Amino acid sequence: TDSLERIAHAPDVDNSYKWAGGGFLSTAEDLLRFAHAVQTDSFISRPVLEEFTRSQTTLDGKPTYYGMGWVTRTNALGMPWFGHSGGSVGGTTQLIIYPEEKVTVAMVSNLSDAPYGDIHHRIACLFMPEGPVLPAADTLLTAEWKGKYRVEDSPVEFELRHTPEGLVMVNGKKSTLLVPQGDSLFLSLDGTAKYRTILPDSTNRGLILERGQLVFRALQQEE
Repeated sequence: TDSLERIAHAPDVDNSYKWAGGGFLSTAEDLLRFAHAVQTDSFISRPVLEEFTRSQTTLDGKPTYYGMGWVTRTNALGMPWFGHSGGSVGGTTQLIIYPEEKVTVAMVSNLSDAPYGDIHHRIACLFMPEGPVLPAADTLLTAEWKGKYRVEDSPVEFELRHTPEGLVMVNGKKSTLLVPQGDSLFLSLDGTAKYRTILPDSTNRGLILERGQLVFRALQQEE
């Protein structure tokens, strides 16, 4: 399938030109086997893995959150993880590893742009050794900030929804759980984005969105 709206054959493509993956095709089961090998030192040594998953830095010392072939972050609950997405014509994947908890999630779909959002991280949080670790929703907080928002000077819109899990950001078909950190700050569950609440005037609530070096301001829209 090559579209979320209809079932269709993906066009033919020669993926062998892709130097990073070399055009390899895989399955969720084989991705899990690969992740297991990485974590049990049967594939590469521990020092090499640590080097692969150590964030590089820019010339001015800022972390890139990318090692040698792995995205490497800490989620909103303070748990380190590393992994990578994958995409080609007609397919999308996600592979994430929580090394301290020894939890791995591999997702494979036959869509060119599957709207995973952060579902792979939410699944991982359900299988932690100590049990599900998603924080309890703060009903008053999530109800206060739910609604539709528009990014300033942009046509981009999204919605914050109050759900049993907490405050969820919905953009198209993608959804992301926002975890409160205190002091008007939310983090996306995967730890890749910050959302700071603001009250720019008496009628509209707003958010400052930070993802890497990009900063956006979004205001709540009237219903």
